[in-house]
Amino acid sequence: MNLLKIPVNYYLKFSYSLLVVLTTSLLFTPVKAQRLIKDYVIKNAVTLKTISADSTDDSDLEPIGAAIGNAKIVMLGEQDHGDAPTFLAKTRLVKYLHEKKGFNVLAFESDFFALNYGWDRTSKKPPIIDSFILKNIFSVWTTCDACSSLLFKYIPATYTTASPLILTGFDSQQYLNFSYYNMPRLLDSTIKAMQLPITREPNYKSKILPVIDSIKHWCFFYPKDTAAVEKSIGYLHIIRDQLAGKVDQNDFWLYAVDNEIGLAIEIKESIKAGKSDDKGRDARMAANLEWLM
Repeated sequence: MNLLKIPVNYYLKFSYSLLVVLTTSLLFTPVKAQRLIKDYVIKNAVTLKTISADSTDDSDLEPIGAAIGNAKIVMLGEQDHGDAPTFLAKTRLVKYLHEKKGFNVLAFESDFFALNYGWDRTSKKPPIIDSFILKNIFSVWTTCDACSSLLFKYIPATYTTASPLILTGFDSQQYLNFSYYNMPRLLDSTIKAMQLPITREPNYKSKILPVIDSIKHWCFFYPKDTAAVEKSIGYLHIIRDQLAGKVDQNDFWLYAVDNEIGLAIEIKESIKAGKSDDKGRDARMAANLEWLM
């Protein structure tokens, strides 16, 4: 677990992103350093009585709470996306941090646009909230039994209390359900309302919007070549530049457009390489997380 102290009094975000694979790094660590790491882990390890989220005795979690101290952000990793026991343990830890330490935002490595713009505007009552979570967080978590208690019981239940647990996301892959059906339309209405010059181009409706809308389809089925993808990147850069002249540098839409540009670039590079290429994604996710902070 990495702890990061942030000098701001704002929301705390949890991350289900993979931070460090310790066993992998040890393979490339000198023997002396390995011993130091081993000794440190043995000395500082805290035994948990249970990973059950139904536990009512949180005393064994107090050393973790003490280690976190006044940090505003706690990042929670996993060895891989199929690590069910870790999901159970993290559910218990999330409940503890929310109820006992005052943390109130849970940030997933999932669709930035859907889990911000969409989440803020969706009903938090069942079954709407359950359906939204299911469709807008990646299925490695939403279809995992070990996550169901957190996602479909605990989080919705907090919305009947005075301290709801807010969901958000920081992944630049904006193609889950809400984004898939709404983002191009909402982007269009937003930039029209701002009267950006690109909306007055004669081919705006016939060519510019359709090629931008195609990005969501390319996430599932790559086009044969990069020509259309490169056009989408060019149009998005124009929109981004024109937006920047109208809004604050921290405006949500600038980040949403940056994510679309990054996603299109990722698709283009993947077509060229003949395999998935997302080397720029980590940087975009970090920028999104900074925006959330």
